[in-house]
Amino acid sequence: MTLLGAGANAAMLHASHYSGTINTLSLDGNTLRLVSSIGTGNKMPSWITYDNVGKAIYVPDEVFYGASPGNLASFSIGSDGALNASGKAPTAMGVVATSLYGGADGRSFIANAH
Repeated sequence: MTLLGAGANAAMLHASHYSGTINTLSLDGNTLRLVSSIGTGNKMPSWITYDNVGKAIYVPDEVFYGASPGNLASFSIGSDGALNASGKAPTAMGVVATSLYGGADGRSFIANAH
């Protein structure tokens, strides 16, 4: 069974993994290959939120055990698709997904969902 038509374009994909990494993948036609992998510093990185305006991604830590809370890690995306760690903030345990939203003063915020 063919999953992609003959006219499919190449794409770069980012996928989190419970090993603590974000993996950059290249999808070209029917070929998927691992381009790079970067550690997040999270025990269980989960949902990736893409910020198109800021060219960044945010990855919460779904960790739900132990004494320490999770983290929200951020990465800037280079023009070549490479990820660079740009920040980290503590969160409550068990954050599964995040969502970006704008405030009345024009500043953006990120919400964490459990």
